[in-house]
Amino acid sequence: MPLYAATPIIPKEVLHKSYATQIAFIDSIVIEKRYLNQDEFINAYKDYEQAALLAGDRILASLLKSTIYRKALDREYLYPNMEELIQNLMKDCEQLSCAPLQADAFQLLADYYWLQKNYVSALEHYYHSRSIYQDLNPKDFPVKSEYLHTFGSRFFYFRDYQTAKSIFLNLWQTIPPAMIQSKISKINTLALCYSNLAEYDSAIYYFKFAEYNSDTTKEKVWMGIISGNLGNCYYQMGQYDQAIPLLQNNIELSEQNNELADMAFALSTLGDIYLKTQQNEKALGCLLKAYSIVVKKNLFSKNHIVSKIYIPLGKAYAAIGNMHLAYRFLDSGRIAKESMESQRNVLQLTGAQQKIELEKHKAEINRKETELIHKSQFIKNLSLGIGGLMIMLLIILLQYKKIEKEKSKSESLLLNILPAETAAEIIAHGAAKAKNYQEVTVMFTDFKDFTKHSENMEAQDLVNEIHECFSKFG
Repeated sequence: MPLYAATPIIPKEVLHKSYATQIAFIDSIVIEKRYLNQDEFINAYKDYEQAALLAGDRILASLLKSTIYRKALDREYLYPNMEELIQNLMKDCEQLSCAPLQADAFQLLADYYWLQKNYVSALEHYYHSRSIYQDLNPKDFPVKSEYLHTFGSRFFYFRDYQTAKSIFLNLWQTIPPAMIQSKISKINTLALCYSNLAEYDSAIYYFKFAEYNSDTTKEKVWMGIISGNLGNCYYQMGQYDQAIPLLQNNIELSEQNNELADMAFALSTLGDIYLKTQQNEKALGCLLKAYSIVVKKNLFSKNHIVSKIYIPLGKAYAAIGNMHLAYRFLDSGRIAKESMESQRNVLQLTGAQQKIELEKHKAEINRKETELIHKSQFIKNLSLGIGGLMIMLLIILLQYKKIEKEKSKSESLLLNILPAETAAEIIAHGAAKAKNYQEVTVMFTDFKDFTKHSENMEAQDLVNEIHECFSKFG
């Protein structure tokens, strides 16, 4: 029975935990299942995905689904509807409101578009992914350094070394070194950006930093590669005495580790130095050894390798008087160089066009977003205006009710002290006309010691006493 047939058990320490915890768990599965073939690998992950869903952890289930698609892309095993599958995953991630998961989904779709050579869409989604993860703490988003490096590498591919350099520097400035995987490779790429921009002092600084790390970890392959890159910097600067031992070290380590293409490059650079310093026999020996690697590894279609070796080899034959072979290698080398330069120019032009298209696309997105913001603001302002009007009307209504209440009290008071007819006239017109009465009775009265007695009586008792006295005249 296949290993993946049994329903897997997800530890409680993983379910409903942080992204960092869950991604570490998934990495452990990757290591465990690394020997499975593609179909077995996918089925194993689907089982874990179902287990996560049964446990009610939709974030872990989406993360596992993302891993299935990621591994398929890494192996260039593309489903017919891969784009649609990833887009559906993006919608799920958006509903879950998990920023790391959303960044994963955008990065995944970007990688898919890159494989399809749809560079504008790829770069657009790399930008979207970066806009999400750039504010995430690397502890909470452990793949941040890898995503940033991939983003920078896309610009390096198009020979936009300035942009690539800025992204790589941002990586080292924002992420603690302890949390950066494959440090040597990343430092080396940053140094290559400086080297290609002819900023050799900075290139040498970072190559030496990479060299220090490779020495510390005893990674022989990287020690050879970096030694060669460092030697090439000194070669470009014309400092041949410093370049030669570094190139020789590169050749020795590359041969030990069977890195023959890298060895051929170092041999061709060393051979050219010997040519420039009039050491023609040494030059020819190095270049013939480099040529033997081209033949052995059948690298004739690799224009960058052929041009790098054939041109100095032609010059070496010319230096010793063998013009027949000199013309043969010089012609072949120049054809390869022209083809390589043409490819590079097309690549740079393509990169520039892709950036222009991307900027246009981003501008259109920004325009639509601005329109949406303005519409939202208008609706918000309108809502606030209507809300303000409603509040004002409510205040007016409350004031009106208060006035009516006071008015009612005033009318009651008038009716208590005036005849009803007179009170009604005052209420209606604000005043009452004088009336002529044929017979009236007017009474003037005083209470003896009223002030003295009133000082010693309660208010209610005083009113009751006066009322009783006046009632006798009714």
